[in-house]
Formats: sequence, structure tokens, C-alpha cells
Amino acid sequence: LDSSGKIPNGLFSGSLNSLGDYDECIETVVSGHFQGQYCLIDITPPLPKRRPFVSSDSMVQEFVNVTDPESTTAEFLRFANYYYHLKFRSSICVPSTCSAEEIQRIAVKVLEHIGIEFDVTIPNCEIKESSVAFSNSEIIIM
Repeated sequence: LDSSGKIPNGLFSGSLNSLGDYDECIETVVSGHFQGQYCLIDITPPLPKRRPFVSSDSMVQEFVNVTDPESTTAEFLRFANYYYHLKFRSSICVPSTCSAEEIQRIAVKVLEHIGIEFDVTIPNCEIKESSVAFSNSEIIIM
């Protein structure tokens, strides 16, 4: 978990990414069993259908009276228009035996457990590939 992404510093100042340590993750090997798999996680808050011609700095109309104006939730909702274009991106380091579907289901359950129902997608997972052998002609072309 140490090489996985964390909640980004400056979340309410626009920092939406925390990508962890890619190299540390894919270098993880448990001989004969599995290796580290680095997966990106995109997290998008559920939003109402976007209204045309609305300024990005205006509050989403459906959220105006949702919560106490001084709460953290209100701070998050104040920037909701940006989330039509941006998403939170993090990463997780898991065993290579895990599928993207399993990771997505676990991420959704974790968010639900803490009371957040966001949309979660796993756009990419990578493991360390064995060394690639190039032919002489491929080497010359490079």
C-alpha cells in the first residue's frame, strides 16, 4: 500500500492527482506467486446533467441548498462544475493476480463504506514486463 496513491495535498485548491510510486510497485515480486501491478483509478463524483452555458465558477444549481454552507461538503460542491471536465486520479498497487474489475468493485465498496458513492473506473493496469529482445533490424531502425 505504501506505493499506492493517497488523498492529494491541496485537494480543495485543485490538486486532483496522487499517483503513488510506480517503480516501487512494479518492482515488487513474490517469487512463484505474483508481482506488483500498478493500476490507475479514476474517481468521478455523480453529477446532474450539465446545463449549457453555465460558468465553471458558479455552483451547480441542484447543490445550492444541499448542506451547511460552512461544511467541507459545501466546499467540495462549490467546485462541482469543474468535475464535469476533471476527475480525481489515484493509483493502487495490487497483486498481479487481481483483475481491473475486482479492483473497481473493491474501490466502490471502500468509498461506499465511508459514505461516498462516486463512479470509479480503472483505465489502466501495468506489470513489469520481462525484457524484450529486439532483432538487428529493429535496433537499426531505432
